[in-house]
Amino acid sequence: MNLPWEKIKLAALDLDGTTLRPNGTLSDRTKNALENCLRHGIEIVIASGRAYATLPDEVLTVRAVGCADVSGKTVMNEVSRGIRYAITSNGAAVNEVPSGKRLWAKCLSMKAVEYILNVEEGELAAMETFVDGVPYAGEDYVRNPERWGCPSASVGYVKNTRRPVTDIRKFILEHRDRLDSIDFICGDMNLKQRLEKRILAEAEDVYATASVPHLLELSAAGGKGAGLRTVCELTGILPEETAACGNADNDADMLLISGIGAAVADATPGCLDAADIVIGTNREDGVAEFLEKLVLYR
Repeated sequence: MNLPWEKIKLAALDLDGTTLRPNGTLSDRTKNALENCLRHGIEIVIASGRAYATLPDEVLTVRAVGCADVSGKTVMNEVSRGIRYAITSNGAAVNEVPSGKRLWAKCLSMKAVEYILNVEEGELAAMETFVDGVPYAGEDYVRNPERWGCPSASVGYVKNTRRPVTDIRKFILEHRDRLDSIDFICGDMNLKQRLEKRILAEAEDVYATASVPHLLELSAAGGKGAGLRTVCELTGILPEETAACGNADNDADMLLISGIGAAVADATPGCLDAADIVIGTNREDGVAEFLEKLVLYR
């Protein structure tokens, strides 16, 4: 397959399971590759299911001294370039980096929120919600995530990032005009499938996806692909001039609209089907190798 490597001006990168190592950090090679892309004028865009408030500082603060072509020679200048945009909450918002200012957002409709809560009532599932880029969850879930199906590897992340509230249903209703998303935490996959089927059958303008198997993530219709289109409008870069890397179902629509869609080797079937190429896993610095190749075509 002939891919438009030389046309790529922007790379949208999923974080967890894709760009970040299993321990949630950047490898030295990946950090260097990010800096080198910025140095060569390639926009780096975060594209995450996370709320903005939970994005790692290690990524938000990546910067590189720029370069300029003078008389056919590449010389360093004093311009410092960093990541300028973050697609968050599975495409429900686009934030400016590093200020966190929301440049665009599409919240769930109040009608959809009320329907989602009606479907959930009586079901044994924990809930969390993102409001203005901040995640909130029921205090019983934050206290004991594993009880609700959260894998042990994610327990620390949940406890450190979710703001606990006493009554999550009441909290959601009180903020129903400002919700980026509602997530169900389902240890039972049959429960997850039942909830998703009922919600999508009746609720309008709801996008359902999953970044990890135990989550059902609900936001306004669009997904990360809508977020990427918004960033393209902000930058003047065409979708076909973008690349995207991901590992899960919530990355598939982003990969489909980009000029080059790359899935890590251990991605979900849906993500792999949407990809143009397969790259190494996050244990193998697959994203770093991909970005290094982009720079070779500059």
